[in-house]
Amino acid sequence: MTGFRKRGMLIAAGTIAVGAGIGAAALGAGSAHAQASGTIAITSVSANSNGEPQFPQVTVSITCPANDRFIVDANTIQSATSEGSTATALCTGNAQTVTVNTEFPSSSPSYSGDGAGPVSVGATLQFIPAGTNFGTSSDTYIGTTANLTFP
Repeated sequence: MTGFRKRGMLIAAGTIAVGAGIGAAALGAGSAHAQASGTIAITSVSANSNGEPQFPQVTVSITCPANDRFIVDANTIQSATSEGSTATALCTGNAQTVTVNTEFPSSSPSYSGDGAGPVSVGATLQFIPAGTNFGTSSDTYIGTTANLTFP
């Protein structure tokens, strides 16, 4: 009887170890993108290359998993809100500098743009695995804000 108990305990222990190993392997395989990470940091805000303050440019530094696709949205707030976004681009897996051109909505009253002084800036990085569509549960969003001086 003692031999049977020892054998039963060894079988049970082996089953638990194998089950735990399978569970760990399944967890690792099933969450490959769920653990993907990215970063976004606002580095500057300025007038566009033509010096037009009604079209502020927000420059950010991003990282996201290599071969994922991304979009960056940005806005500035200084008496009115400007907004803009980039076209879809490919993540390199390394730090990338991205410039977002924003503009003030046509529905706002006539506004000359951001003036010299403090401005609140926000930016969001949205990235997705290669071969998937934006707007699904696999999208990852990372946002940040900064208080900067324009220009």
